[in-house]
Amino acid sequence: MRFSSFSARTVVVALLPALAAFAAACGKSEEEKARENVDAWLQAVVDGDAKRYCELLAERSKRPFERQGGCEKVAKQVFDSPAGRFTSGVANVLAKAEKKDVTVDGDTGRARIVFESGGQTRDVTLELRKEDGKWRVLSAPAATTNTGGSTGSNSGSSSTTGPGTAGTATTGTTGTGTTR
Repeated sequence: MRFSSFSARTVVVALLPALAAFAAACGKSEEEKARENVDAWLQAVVDGDAKRYCELLAERSKRPFERQGGCEKVAKQVFDSPAGRFTSGVANVLAKAEKKDVTVDGDTGRARIVFESGGQTRDVTLELRKEDGKWRVLSAPAATTNTGGSTGSNSGSSSTTGPGTAGTATTGTTGTGTTR
């Protein structure tokens, strides 16, 4: 069977948008891919979307939830609680932050999110891991506010952004005399 040039041209034109999207996805740097995961993960927390939250979380970070019925069940319980609504607000601040520095080294990465809160510049660092070719959030940050002023005190209060804090995340106030 012979295709006419019109039908072959029609097929090529119809496939161009899909090919362009595929080429664009292939052209992204690992940092861009990791940043997209962080943005999607934060949005899942804001939306209270337990399924999406767990999809974007590293496997190691899901393990602590297995004895409690699984990641989605625990995430849903947390998101539906008063603490979860507070967490959603924190995640919303982080999601809207304009400065997200992502660094990648092989299959690990870090996303440092800088934001303003209470008249101070603060930052949160998420640990990332690449699993099955996709970037995942390895740690949910403990949001710490330094209360010791510029004396370098480490005391503070903390809460989490999302259920669980598996892995390591750091937070702090930028500036002289503070620690992260």
